[in-house]
Amino acid sequence: MSLDAYSICADIIREDTGNGNRAEKARVWEERFIRLGVPHVIYEKARRVYDEEDYEAALRLYKEAAERDHMESMYNIGFMCLYGIGAEKDAATALHLLSNLGEMGYVPAMCQTADIYFWGALGERDFASAYSWCERALDRIAELAGERPREALYSYEALLPMMCYCKYFGEGTVIDREMAVRTIVAELERQEQERTFSGAKMALLQGLMAEVYANGSGGYAKDKKKARYYRQQAKSYEDYEEWLGDLEWEKSSEGLGDRFVWAIFGRSEKDKTPLTDVENIRSWQEERIKKARMSWKRARPRRLWIELQEGYGTGFWSYTEKDIEKGLELLWQGVYCEMKLEEETGDYLVAWWEDEKIHLFAEVSGNCSRREARDIAHALTVFMAWYRGEGLIGDGWQEDERGNKRVRWNEIITKANECHRKGDKAGRWAILMEGADEGCSKAMLTLGEELAEAGDFKGAAVWFLNATRTEEAEDKAWAWYHLGRLYMERPEEKGIEAYYHLQRAADMGLVAACVLLGKCYEKGIGTAKNLQEAVKCYDKALKYDYPPAMIARAGLYLDEGGSQGAEKAIPLLQKALKEDEADTWGWDARKLLVDAYLAKGTEEDRDIARYILTQEAKEGNSPAAHMLAHLCLEDGEGEHYREILRHIAAEGYQPAREELDKAYNGSSWSECL
Repeated sequence: MSLDAYSICADIIREDTGNGNRAEKARVWEERFIRLGVPHVIYEKARRVYDEEDYEAALRLYKEAAERDHMESMYNIGFMCLYGIGAEKDAATALHLLSNLGEMGYVPAMCQTADIYFWGALGERDFASAYSWCERALDRIAELAGERPREALYSYEALLPMMCYCKYFGEGTVIDREMAVRTIVAELERQEQERTFSGAKMALLQGLMAEVYANGSGGYAKDKKKARYYRQQAKSYEDYEEWLGDLEWEKSSEGLGDRFVWAIFGRSEKDKTPLTDVENIRSWQEERIKKARMSWKRARPRRLWIELQEGYGTGFWSYTEKDIEKGLELLWQGVYCEMKLEEETGDYLVAWWEDEKIHLFAEVSGNCSRREARDIAHALTVFMAWYRGEGLIGDGWQEDERGNKRVRWNEIITKANECHRKGDKAGRWAILMEGADEGCSKAMLTLGEELAEAGDFKGAAVWFLNATRTEEAEDKAWAWYHLGRLYMERPEEKGIEAYYHLQRAADMGLVAACVLLGKCYEKGIGTAKNLQEAVKCYDKALKYDYPPAMIARAGLYLDEGGSQGAEKAIPLLQKALKEDEADTWGWDARKLLVDAYLAKGTEEDRDIARYILTQEAKEGNSPAAHMLAHLCLEDGEGEHYREILRHIAAEGYQPAREELDKAYNGSSWSECL
């Protein structure tokens, strides 16, 4: 763990300063660990070599780590054997390696084993074995949720198309057609937005959807047009014949007689499966994971947080006392900026390096204390006691007035939020004003935001300016940001101030400010228009996976024109839409995504763009419906175009009304209105 973090830090320093000394030192340490046979380090080098496409060297390193029982390395060897990467294709050896790992409970290997059986890598397809491994993988994922609730679980969605095929046709398992149809529909809706499935899995899902419409399954009416559409979508996958060409698509006769009886009398216990009565496989699995997490009774671990530089860090739930010791050593050496052990209750112990000393700060039950560590051994003693649940030990801790003030301010914001939930606007405003009078910068920021939203430009500016005087660095940065964003609303009058304030916030490390600063360069607000500087701002924010930066950068790619710019923009926009708070920027990203697919110019990409607009229009998005109307017009669907315009004009969308008025006056189709 320490070497990984040091290497990341070294690479950051090299990128920011051009100084590669630490990076070279990290490589020297890496080689020493490799000579000592440390499997994790061997594996990390193998991954790097693999990314450089030196597959034979990567395979040798994976084998070296696998000899030391490194699971991920064993898995990668199996994967490379299966697909002939760095070695001859050998499905039998791959199955042996992966199924053994699967028996040990390694979920990625279980999923890959299911793939081998389903797709017939050994020759004939074995649906019973494939389905069995799919079930076992989902069971193991739920089990892991109970053992290690916070650790990332393997993405189980790729199993679902295979399970749907088996359940729809009764191949290798008891038939559950209605449930399969519900899962097929739910997954296809999700995938047509997210596109996370591989080509073969997506084609399988589309092929199944074609069968649903062709046969009128699961309560869906027969629809030859839709069946043909989804079948064409499936066959547009370039390797369709290799992967799906020999799949049987006829409705299975298995269970037809039984299904007639089940429809009248219900299923007997022997005919039921765990999936028989569920809504769909995903919802069933997520409910199992939720229950497993809630049933976790053991003592919660403390999170170890490492900050490598301002705003850049990583956290761990699985670590050892040795990792804490090494972490403090790297803190002492200046590699880490900060190290923290955090309780679920919110209590925490943090250490940072400043003025040749380790400083310690703790918050326990709302009370803040600080002290300096005499040396690294003293700091280690304090951290180990906290790690073992003994609390804060040692003499010399002093009450931290500033820290306690923060606790008081947090209480004020909590009370204000509670008033907001109850709809008590007057009470909330009074509490925020009280907090602002006490110097609470978060209260000032909140007051400023609410006044800005209400259109009170001057009042908002006053509160944001007051918040810039706080000692809290993060709040100060946000205050400069909000001032800059506010002034951007008046670019001709306040453009220079907007640029100045956003530059200050960006210099303080605020990622959101980097994006708006990039907009200043892109649009020439308060500074000369400079697209190169705009790109630098967006790229800086992209390092932190900040969605608005993804959207802004995608917009510049599209401005370049052509399919190449669109190809670069699409992955960024899709990634932005996967984020938890995507509703905030969703339409901005989807609109650009539509533009990108249209720029690519193929019929399939145009269909995707049209699908996105259709879904947005169904949600009541009038601008999306307006775009859809014009696509219909371009496709020769004049009546559909007019129908959409009439609808959104009736809903009050002014551009549609104006377009209808213009079309009516002197238009050849005015009589159709």
